[in-house]
Amino acid sequence: MFVRLRRGLVGESQRVVHLVPVPNEVPDELEAYCGRTFAPGTIEYVPAFSGMPCMSCIAAARQIHAPALPDGE
Repeated sequence: MFVRLRRGLVGESQRVVHLVPVPNEVPDELEAYCGRTFAPGTIEYVPAFSGMPCMSCIAAARQIHAPALPDGE
């Protein structure tokens, strides 16, 4: 799911869109693929991907979810 820090907590340039795995249960905090953690009430859900992405999240999610290539490729 896509989340970013709420307006007013940080400057606009720091409100990048992070990728967060959907938890199975309600956690104490959410952890993005980049490793950044978010306390309750500090983020907003982004319903569609828009805005500046966290490039570390993109890279980490790609490594985790990339399809395996057949041997020899």
